[in-house]
Amino acid sequence: MDKSERQALGYLPPVVKTAILTVMGHSKEQINEIRIRTNRPLCLVVGRNNVVTDHVCTDLDLEYVMSKLCKGSLYSYAENIKDGFVAGEGGIRAGVCGRAVVIDGSIDCVRDITSINIRIPHRAVGAADELYSLVTKHGSTLVYSKPGMGKTTLLRELIPLLANIKNGKKVSVIDTRYELHTGSDCDDMADIFLGYPRAPGMLSAVRTMSPEYIICDEIADAGDIEAILSAHSSGVSVVVSAHAGTVEELYKNPHIGELIELGIFSVLYGIKDNGHEVTFYNDRKHS
Repeated sequence: MDKSERQALGYLPPVVKTAILTVMGHSKEQINEIRIRTNRPLCLVVGRNNVVTDHVCTDLDLEYVMSKLCKGSLYSYAENIKDGFVAGEGGIRAGVCGRAVVIDGSIDCVRDITSINIRIPHRAVGAADELYSLVTKHGSTLVYSKPGMGKTTLLRELIPLLANIKNGKKVSVIDTRYELHTGSDCDDMADIFLGYPRAPGMLSAVRTMSPEYIICDEIADAGDIEAILSAHSSGVSVVVSAHAGTVEELYKNPHIGELIELGIFSVLYGIKDNGHEVTFYNDRKHS
């Protein structure tokens, strides 16, 4: 197991850890997710395969994990839990859900956690080489794919390529959910906006860090689009991601479609089951 997997196991009660080690045995495949649900079997995502174990998770298992993730104080992490996640160390992030308390149409808090999904980041050295070449040559780039195809991993690998000591690029990373930047590369010179909402983070980066590049994950709403337009008008290249299976699906989000039509992105970089699809906006040719 690599460092990230060992860190993830550190959040688990001994009985859950033992169940995972038993299932994995001497396998060298990577664990990408650990799913813990009340009164349901413990599940893993190994590679892209779902693996169901014999261990049935209990309330005590979930309480143990939440206490570990929140360092013994769920109250201190209430806002994150309300947003559906808790950040661990080294880029580990746990998605959580349970019973929402809704006031005036908005979630006030989440109680009685019933599901936890621990997502484990892994290095994928070389995965962003093509993207790096495109970004440095063409500028602003939108990375898109269906959920779970590796957008975050790709952006994570791009950061040390852009922001290393040798090339001296000024890079601001808006790491809203604490999973873009792991701090594992000693040459990484990026400025990290940890926990900032996407739009305020991008605007703050432009005002305070004079970046050449801004990297941000999973844009979606009007506020994100306004921030990208502001960064673009300031001469900053943005590299962001969005959920979509095809370019046509990107256009179904009117905010993202507007950015594409305005020519903000020189490159649309799609992650597919069988590889990558690169669309250069100006000529709409695929390569």
